[in-house]
Amino acid sequence: MADQYMAAVKEDLLPAVRKSGLKVFVFSRARYGATTNEFHISTDLGSWSDLDSTSPVVKAMGQENYNKFLAKIRPMTIESEWNMYRYEPDLSYIAPTK
Repeated sequence: MADQYMAAVKEDLLPAVRKSGLKVFVFSRARYGATTNEFHISTDLGSWSDLDSTSPVVKAMGQENYNKFLAKIRPMTIESEWNMYRYEPDLSYIAPTK
């Protein structure tokens, strides 16, 4: 099942991500303390208002192709979780550069 999921991401999602112009897109497989079928996808937002518009990936892929992609991966999806993080430089430690 993991191979089918990775194939769908490689064939359908990654070309749309490249076309979308996203600056950050991370696709990884969980390694330690997780099942071998757990994957993580991370991306960034330019601003909070990006949440109010259509995803750049959906725009690049087209709604019909995006729906086909979802239909392909839904049977393999057991759980989906969304997390939002905000970087606060004043509350973060940044090591000095040498």
